[in-house]
Amino acid sequence: MSSEVASIVAIVLVIVLVIIFVVSFIFYVKTPAPKGCERIPKNKDACAHCSNAGCKLYEKKGSEEEKETKNEEKEL
Repeated sequence: MSSEVASIVAIVLVIVLVIIFVVSFIFYVKTPAPKGCERIPKNKDACAHCSNAGCKLYEKKGSEEEKETKNEEKEL
């Protein structure tokens, strides 16, 4: 009987965790962006002096720069 109770508790726990995940994700999606962050410009001039390595735009900028240097090396 205790293995049945343990199984039921495990299933209920998983269901509760899934419900918490779904509800928190819904709240995350519905949360508006803070003022001033709604439309961040995605131009190279704005990111030229930034060194934030955690930024997704920085990662793209880095990969573009690597492609440019590889192309320049091929031309030489």
